[in-house]
Order: sequence, then C-alpha cells, then structure tokens
Amino acid sequence: MERHLRFRVDAVLKVHPHRPPVTFDATLQLSSNVYKVQG
Repeated sequence: MERHLRFRVDAVLKVHPHRPPVTFDATLQLSSNVYKVQG
C-alpha cells in the first residue's frame, strides 16, 4: 500500500488591483518523496 499525504491550500494572491482566490491540491508520496501540486 502506497503511503501519501494529501492537503489543500486556500489563499488569496496579492496582485494589484485584483486579489483572486486560489486553491492548490497537493500530494506527497512518502515512499519516494515525490511532491505533486495541482491547481
């Protein structure tokens, strides 16, 4: 069984004049230390 850690980052970009909300989903494969970010 592959062990992995999943988490989500919700943030606001400080880009003038707009501040669009952004969301990233991330996965870390614990056995290989491969990190994947989608957003």
